[in-house]
Amino acid sequence: APWAYSVSAAALLDGGTYVLVARAYDAGGNAGASAPVPFHVARTGLAAWDKTLKAPKCATAGVQCWTGALVVGRGPLGPGPKAPNTLKSACPDGAAGYFHLDESSDAIAVRAPGGVLKEGAPVRIEVKVWATASYPTDRLDVFVAPDARAPQWTRLGTWTPARAGSQVIAVDHVLGAGSLQAVRAQFRHAGSPSGGCGPGELDDRDDLVFAV
Repeated sequence: APWAYSVSAAALLDGGTYVLVARAYDAGGNAGASAPVPFHVARTGLAAWDKTLKAPKCATAGVQCWTGALVVGRGPLGPGPKAPNTLKSACPDGAAGYFHLDESSDAIAVRAPGGVLKEGAPVRIEVKVWATASYPTDRLDVFVAPDARAPQWTRLGTWTPARAGSQVIAVDHVLGAGSLQAVRAQFRHAGSPSGGCGPGELDDRDDLVFAV
Protein backbone atom coordinates (compact mmCIF):
# COMPACT_ATOMS: atom_id res chain seq x y z
CA ALA A 1 0.00 0.00 0.00
CA PRO A 2 -0.85 2.53 -1.30
CA TRP A 3 0.13 1.12 -4.71
CA ALA A 4 -2.41 -0.81 -6.82
CA TYR A 5 -2.57 -2.26 -10.32
CA SER A 6 -5.61 -3.31 -12.37
CA VAL A 7 -5.63 -5.94 -15.14
CA SER A 8 -8.29 -6.14 -17.86
CA ALA A 9 -9.25 -9.72 -18.67
CA ALA A 10 -10.52 -8.62 -22.08
CA ALA A 11 -7.03 -8.82 -23.58
CA LEU A 12 -6.19 -12.18 -21.99
CA LEU A 13 -6.86 -15.70 -23.15
CA ASP A 14 -9.85 -17.57 -21.73
CA GLY A 15 -8.60 -20.45 -19.64
CA GLY A 16 -5.10 -18.97 -19.47
CA THR A 17 -2.90 -18.88 -16.38
CA TYR A 18 -0.75 -15.79 -15.84
CA VAL A 19 1.72 -14.48 -13.26
CA LEU A 20 2.04 -10.96 -11.85
CA VAL A 21 5.33 -9.71 -10.39
CA ALA A 22 5.90 -6.24 -8.87
CA ARG A 23 9.33 -4.67 -9.29
CA ALA A 24 10.55 -1.76 -7.15
CA TYR A 25 13.49 0.55 -7.95
CA ASP A 26 15.30 3.04 -5.78
CA ALA A 27 17.23 6.18 -6.67
CA GLY A 28 20.48 4.24 -6.81
CA GLY A 29 19.18 1.92 -9.52
CA ASN A 30 18.73 -1.07 -7.22
CA ALA A 31 15.76 -3.29 -7.99
CA GLY A 32 13.74 -5.82 -6.05
CA ALA A 33 10.96 -8.17 -7.14
CA SER A 34 7.97 -9.47 -5.24
CA ALA A 35 6.99 -13.10 -5.03
CA PRO A 36 5.06 -14.11 -8.18
CA VAL A 37 1.26 -14.12 -7.90
CA PRO A 38 -0.43 -16.54 -10.33
CA PHE A 39 -4.00 -16.07 -11.52
CA HIS A 40 -6.34 -17.90 -13.88
CA VAL A 41 -8.74 -16.27 -16.36
CA ALA A 42 -12.24 -17.75 -16.40
CA ARG A 43 -14.73 -15.30 -17.87
CA THR A 44 -18.50 -15.58 -17.79
CA GLY A 45 -20.34 -17.37 -20.54
CA LEU A 46 -19.16 -20.94 -19.96
CA ALA A 47 -21.57 -23.41 -21.57
CA ALA A 48 -23.10 -26.35 -19.71
CA TRP A 49 -24.07 -29.69 -21.16
CA ASP A 50 -27.73 -29.78 -22.18
CA LYS A 51 -29.07 -33.33 -21.84
CA THR A 52 -32.02 -32.66 -24.15
CA LEU A 53 -30.13 -31.03 -27.01
CA LYS A 54 -27.04 -33.18 -26.27
CA ALA A 55 -24.68 -30.27 -26.86
CA PRO A 56 -23.03 -27.48 -24.85
CA LYS A 57 -25.46 -24.62 -24.22
CA CYS A 58 -25.46 -21.12 -22.74
CA ALA A 59 -29.02 -20.63 -21.50
CA THR A 60 -28.62 -16.91 -20.79
CA ALA A 61 -27.51 -14.28 -23.29
CA GLY A 62 -24.26 -12.55 -22.40
CA VAL A 63 -21.17 -11.06 -23.97
CA GLN A 64 -19.94 -14.51 -24.98
CA CYS A 65 -20.59 -18.24 -24.92
CA TRP A 66 -17.85 -20.84 -25.05
CA THR A 67 -17.51 -24.57 -24.61
CA GLY A 68 -14.58 -24.63 -22.22
CA ALA A 69 -13.22 -28.19 -22.11
CA LEU A 70 -16.52 -29.91 -22.96
CA VAL A 71 -15.62 -30.75 -26.58
CA VAL A 72 -11.86 -31.38 -26.39
CA GLY A 73 -10.84 -34.29 -28.60
CA ARG A 74 -12.87 -36.33 -31.06
CA GLY A 75 -15.50 -39.02 -30.57
CA PRO A 76 -14.23 -42.21 -28.95
CA LEU A 77 -10.66 -40.86 -28.89
CA GLY A 78 -11.63 -38.58 -26.00
CA PRO A 79 -11.11 -36.92 -23.66
CA GLY A 80 -14.34 -34.91 -24.13
CA PRO A 81 -16.96 -36.64 -21.94
CA LYS A 82 -20.09 -36.22 -24.08
CA ALA A 83 -19.08 -36.94 -27.69
CA PRO A 84 -20.24 -36.46 -30.37
CA ASN A 85 -21.47 -33.06 -29.07
CA THR A 86 -23.80 -32.55 -32.02
CA LEU A 87 -27.47 -31.64 -31.62
CA LYS A 88 -29.46 -34.74 -30.70
CA SER A 89 -26.23 -36.72 -31.34
CA ALA A 90 -27.21 -36.66 -35.00
CA CYS A 91 -23.71 -36.58 -36.46
CA PRO A 92 -21.07 -38.99 -35.05
CA ASP A 93 -17.36 -38.24 -35.24
CA GLY A 94 -14.80 -40.27 -37.13
CA ALA A 95 -13.17 -42.93 -34.96
CA ALA A 96 -9.77 -43.34 -36.63
CA GLY A 97 -6.43 -41.99 -35.47
CA TYR A 98 -5.12 -40.74 -32.13
CA PHE A 99 -5.88 -37.80 -29.84
CA HIS A 100 -3.76 -34.76 -30.72
CA LEU A 101 -1.88 -36.61 -33.40
CA ASP A 102 -4.87 -36.48 -35.74
CA GLU A 103 -7.58 -33.86 -36.35
CA SER A 104 -9.94 -32.54 -33.67
CA SER A 105 -11.88 -29.39 -32.85
CA ASP A 106 -11.26 -28.64 -29.18
CA ALA A 107 -13.32 -25.56 -28.33
CA ILE A 108 -15.86 -23.12 -29.79
CA ALA A 109 -16.55 -19.58 -28.61
CA VAL A 110 -19.02 -16.95 -29.80
CA ARG A 111 -18.15 -13.44 -28.63
CA ALA A 112 -19.97 -10.13 -29.04
CA PRO A 113 -17.25 -7.46 -29.20
CA GLY A 114 -19.77 -4.62 -29.12
CA GLY A 115 -21.97 -5.69 -26.21
CA VAL A 116 -24.15 -8.77 -25.76
CA LEU A 117 -25.17 -11.63 -28.01
CA LYS A 118 -28.38 -10.51 -29.69
CA GLU A 119 -30.24 -10.72 -32.98
CA GLY A 120 -28.57 -8.65 -35.69
CA ALA A 121 -25.37 -8.15 -33.69
CA PRO A 122 -21.89 -8.76 -35.09
CA VAL A 123 -20.04 -11.62 -33.41
CA ARG A 124 -16.73 -13.36 -33.70
CA ILE A 125 -16.78 -17.16 -33.79
CA GLU A 126 -13.52 -18.72 -32.60
CA VAL A 127 -12.76 -22.40 -33.12
CA LYS A 128 -9.74 -24.00 -31.47
CA VAL A 129 -8.51 -26.89 -33.62
CA TRP A 130 -5.72 -29.42 -33.57
CA ALA A 131 -4.20 -29.82 -37.03
CA THR A 132 -1.92 -32.64 -38.15
CA ALA A 133 1.52 -32.47 -39.73
CA SER A 134 -0.33 -32.70 -43.06
CA TYR A 135 -2.33 -29.57 -42.15
CA PRO A 136 -2.57 -28.22 -45.74
CA THR A 137 -5.15 -30.96 -46.37
CA ASP A 138 -7.18 -30.14 -43.22
CA ARG A 139 -10.28 -27.97 -43.47
CA LEU A 140 -12.53 -26.18 -40.97
CA ASP A 141 -16.16 -25.67 -42.00
CA VAL A 142 -18.24 -23.31 -39.85
CA PHE A 143 -22.04 -23.54 -39.95
CA VAL A 144 -24.74 -21.54 -38.17
CA ALA A 145 -28.41 -22.22 -37.45
CA PRO A 146 -30.85 -19.61 -36.12
CA ASP A 147 -32.99 -22.24 -34.36
CA ALA A 148 -31.06 -24.85 -32.39
CA ARG A 149 -34.24 -26.84 -31.71
CA ALA A 150 -34.80 -27.47 -35.44
CA PRO A 151 -31.47 -26.58 -37.05
CA GLN A 152 -31.20 -25.64 -40.72
CA TRP A 153 -27.46 -25.23 -41.21
CA THR A 154 -25.89 -22.49 -43.32
CA ARG A 155 -22.18 -22.73 -44.06
CA LEU A 156 -20.29 -19.49 -43.45
CA GLY A 157 -17.17 -20.75 -45.19
CA THR A 158 -14.21 -23.09 -45.11
CA TRP A 159 -10.75 -22.33 -43.72
CA THR A 160 -7.36 -24.07 -43.84
CA PRO A 161 -5.18 -24.09 -40.68
CA ALA A 162 -1.97 -22.09 -40.83
CA ARG A 163 0.25 -24.69 -39.22
CA ALA A 164 0.28 -28.03 -37.44
CA GLY A 165 -0.84 -28.32 -33.83
CA SER A 166 -3.18 -26.22 -31.72
CA GLN A 167 -4.49 -22.89 -33.06
CA VAL A 168 -7.57 -20.69 -33.12
CA ILE A 169 -9.40 -19.84 -36.36
CA ALA A 170 -11.68 -16.78 -36.10
CA VAL A 171 -14.74 -16.08 -38.25
CA ASP A 172 -16.81 -12.87 -38.24
CA HIS A 173 -20.60 -13.18 -38.53
CA VAL A 174 -23.81 -11.21 -37.95
CA LEU A 175 -26.44 -13.11 -35.97
CA GLY A 176 -29.78 -13.74 -37.61
CA ALA A 177 -33.21 -13.85 -35.98
CA GLY A 178 -33.75 -16.52 -33.34
CA SER A 179 -33.75 -16.73 -29.56
CA LEU A 180 -31.69 -19.94 -29.34
CA GLN A 181 -29.02 -20.24 -32.01
CA ALA A 182 -26.24 -22.71 -32.78
CA VAL A 183 -22.80 -22.93 -34.31
CA ARG A 184 -21.28 -26.09 -35.75
CA ALA A 185 -17.56 -26.54 -36.31
CA GLN A 186 -16.57 -29.36 -38.62
CA PHE A 187 -12.84 -30.05 -38.76
CA ARG A 188 -12.03 -32.60 -41.43
CA HIS A 189 -9.22 -34.28 -43.29
CA ALA A 190 -9.74 -33.56 -47.01
CA GLY A 191 -13.25 -34.52 -48.19
CA SER A 192 -16.04 -31.97 -48.66
CA PRO A 193 -18.30 -29.90 -46.34
CA SER A 194 -21.13 -32.46 -46.78
CA GLY A 195 -23.67 -30.23 -45.04
CA GLY A 196 -21.73 -30.38 -41.79
CA CYS A 197 -21.91 -34.14 -41.34
CA GLY A 198 -19.34 -35.82 -43.55
CA PRO A 199 -18.31 -39.49 -43.53
CA GLY A 200 -14.57 -39.02 -42.95
CA GLU A 201 -12.95 -41.30 -40.38
CA LEU A 202 -10.77 -38.40 -39.17
CA ASP A 203 -13.54 -35.76 -39.08
CA ASP A 204 -14.78 -34.03 -35.94
CA ARG A 205 -18.02 -32.07 -35.46
CA ASP A 206 -18.97 -30.03 -32.39
CA ASP A 207 -22.00 -27.79 -31.78
CA LEU A 208 -22.46 -24.83 -29.43
CA VAL A 209 -25.95 -23.57 -28.54
CA PHE A 210 -26.45 -20.07 -27.16
CA ALA A 211 -29.32 -17.81 -26.14
CA VAL A 212 -29.61 -14.33 -27.64
